[in-house]
Amino acid sequence: MAVYVCSDIHGKYDAWMRLIKRSNIDLNKGDKLIILGDLIDRGDKSLECVKYALKLKSKYPNQVIYLMGNHEQMMLNFLNSDLSSSLGFSNFVPYGKAWTGNGGVSAIQSFLGAIPNEGSMYDKLKVVYDLMWKRHGSLIRQLNELPYYHLTDRIVFVHAGFKSNTPLIMQDEDTMVWIRDEFFNHFKAHKGDVLENKLIIHGHTPVPYINGYNGEGYYKGKHHLCIDGGSAMNRNILLLKIDGNKISYDEEAVV
Repeated sequence: MAVYVCSDIHGKYDAWMRLIKRSNIDLNKGDKLIILGDLIDRGDKSLECVKYALKLKSKYPNQVIYLMGNHEQMMLNFLNSDLSSSLGFSNFVPYGKAWTGNGGVSAIQSFLGAIPNEGSMYDKLKVVYDLMWKRHGSLIRQLNELPYYHLTDRIVFVHAGFKSNTPLIMQDEDTMVWIRDEFFNHFKAHKGDVLENKLIIHGHTPVPYINGYNGEGYYKGKHHLCIDGGSAMNRNILLLKIDGNKISYDEEAVV
């Protein structure tokens, strides 16, 4: 039984499926699949990616883990806006702009088939908000339940990383989906915490952007492995395979 790990698919469903098929992963025989978030935005098949992941998660709840990414979080910040409260109302347009400005327009097209183009920014976002809940309410509720990390005896899986010298129980959600250089360069586990002496596997930052990357596969740092192959940049999707103490990978170009 092996563990397969992928991250940052960004709507590139076809390339992801080619990679999954080639991997020969067999969930029926006990293999595990861990998805480190960012299935949505930028590519043209966000809905297909999310449906596939949630379907597998439902069928194999003990073997398929789907973690929250910053792109899922941005979408949910917008969709969870409480328009009946002054705070929710005031955050509604900023949350919508943050999501659509970071690739969310392609996700809206995938989920709804079209982008509203009439009225004020509020009017257009309100149409998206209403239609998303009407057509995909169950899916949104499932995404709201996604965990932010997955812990095993040797490895911690997370979308972006962790804050240094902070116990796992005190790590905040934004850090776990957004942190970059501070984690790469300075992370040190809190003494005696469950993060101590564990390998951290994450995505979020395309490996070509990491100082010291040699241009082949995943990036291996002192305390972490990064497996974001740069699909958001129309590069690659990486699939890591962990079989006992052996770690290998395959990759698929998205164009």
